[in-house]
Amino acid sequence: AALESLHTGVLLGLLRAGALERLTQMSYRRRALYLEPGYNASGLFDWERDAVAQHLRAGSYLLLSGCGGGRELLALAAGGFVVDAFDPNADYVALARRTLEQESLPGKVLQAEPNAVPADFAGPYEGFVLGWLMYAHIVGRDQRIAFLRSLRLRATTGAPLLLSFWARRASSRRERMQHAVALTTARLSFNPRSPEFGDDLNQQAFVHWFDEAGIASELREAGFQPISYAATPFGHVVAIAADPTD
Repeated sequence: AALESLHTGVLLGLLRAGALERLTQMSYRRRALYLEPGYNASGLFDWERDAVAQHLRAGSYLLLSGCGGGRELLALAAGGFVVDAFDPNADYVALARRTLEQESLPGKVLQAEPNAVPADFAGPYEGFVLGWLMYAHIVGRDQRIAFLRSLRLRATTGAPLLLSFWARRASSRRERMQHAVALTTARLSFNPRSPEFGDDLNQQAFVHWFDEAGIASELREAGFQPISYAATPFGHVVAIAADPTD
């Protein structure tokens, strides 16, 4: 465990934000699961289905980011929502678009740069869903908040947003050691990116682990008010687009 923390910490300290983003995209290009028809037809996870039923108004106009091959997209569109979606992976976008057309479901799917919303998707949207773990792959707090703000600009006041993440509980010795190594390596290598506590590598992709205070802080700074938080069965939060006059 100590050697793994040392190795991961060194990588997190050496790699710039752009390199971590490219590493994540390369990792997803190797994941055949998201191109499998059976997986994409499997529907929403139980916790996703419960959150959607409780917080999203039936038939509303949604924006789905990080749509992958279309698992959430197909389930939401088949459930009566009108969904626009985007993803940086060209293969995922092609599959999701083709399946949506074959099923004669409304909405459109576009390819986008990582952490960016296509200009064609101007909204206003009545709700947002961030694809499974999409938010956890964004490198850096400022970049994550900027992405959320780009969604807020496209939201009607009160529009709900469903976001999933890796849930961090009490900090461990491994996490503290890994973070210390990452910080030291970043300073010694003159990395302009300062590694954050919670940064990690999983399946050769960058991920960030959140606790409730951390995820709530980022949402509020971006103009969303958290209304529901759960660490199990998988970390997720629902927030609403706050009234800018409040």
